[in-house]
Amino acid sequence: MTGASLVLGISGCLGGKDTSSDSEQSDGYAPQSKNGTEKTNGTKTKSVDVSSFPTRPTRGTSVPLVPIDVAHDWYVRREARFADARGETGYEKAHIKGAVLSPAPKGQTQNDPVENWPKSDRIITYCACPHHLSSLRAANLINQGYKNVFALDDGFLAWMKRKYPVVGSEATQQPNVQVINGQTAPQYAGKTAWAYHRPSGQREATTIESKGLYSLRLPFYDVTGDSLIEIETPDYIIEKSLSVLTSKTITPEGTLSVK
Repeated sequence: MTGASLVLGISGCLGGKDTSSDSEQSDGYAPQSKNGTEKTNGTKTKSVDVSSFPTRPTRGTSVPLVPIDVAHDWYVRREARFADARGETGYEKAHIKGAVLSPAPKGQTQNDPVENWPKSDRIITYCACPHHLSSLRAANLINQGYKNVFALDDGFLAWMKRKYPVVGSEATQQPNVQVINGQTAPQYAGKTAWAYHRPSGQREATTIESKGLYSLRLPFYDVTGDSLIEIETPDYIIEKSLSVLTSKTITPEGTLSVK
């Protein structure tokens, strides 16, 4: 990532939420306005040095985290493509209008839309946790030679909260976030812990911290306390109901203890 300064405008909220279809837009950009340009309100010029963005180390790659206000301005001006790093269920329920589905870490198994984008294009990946899956996808793209990749720092739920453009079958409501805490061996610090709801294909990830501790925040749709959730770390896999996993702590042995 270079230290070049970019000049952009800061604009207000564009459009709000929309439950209409997004099928006509598949290039990752915000839909183009009817007159061919995007208008902003109260535009002010601001220089942004992308080298000043915080970064997240992910699988040996430093991923820049773009602030949500900058990301939104690039979105309004169609100066960045957006890629949803979650799974198909989350994408269908709600996603940034115009974004494509490109799940972490490697995209769709066949015909991932990002594969057709020039490697010089500005790309913003996003997820809801707020930036674990998006950082995994961004790191993968950077390692493939994409030159201008960012992960959305604040995450998709913050985008929804600001009433920025969203489409999908549940675009007007956010999922309840459930938290699962656990621990694995300290040697796996920096590795990834995963949570899966296999029936719906939903998944979430987080980085294992020092001493092997991790905390998974699950913004899953259409799950209940009885839904089976699989937790995978580098040294164990455990599957229990969501209510059990959120009321206990997973031990380094892959068993449950009182929270």
